[in-house]
Amino acid sequence: MMALRRAIERLRRPKGNHHPGSSRAARQDRRIDHYAGHRFADELNREHSGWLVIWLTWQREFCAIAQWPVDTPLVVTAATPKELRRAVLEAEMALIRTGVLPPQ
Repeated sequence: MMALRRAIERLRRPKGNHHPGSSRAARQDRRIDHYAGHRFADELNREHSGWLVIWLTWQREFCAIAQWPVDTPLVVTAATPKELRRAVLEAEMALIRTGVLPPQ
């Protein structure tokens, strides 16, 4: 009887990216697949020459790594290309304000 209750409870849970102990919120559906992610990453690499942009297929997010000589590695991640562009520009502006990068 207890096994049946657990099975029924599992069916009632929302589908998504969760495991025991985490929140029961359903995972946000992202429409970027493997090929589109790599295509967007290539476009972002051409747009931002000081960054290495890759598509993390398993995590379904973009990762940008700064290629400038900085004290600590600068890594920015985002779920969409638009969010990554904004995060990269904000990181560049922060580096310009601190004097690491010259103004362009």
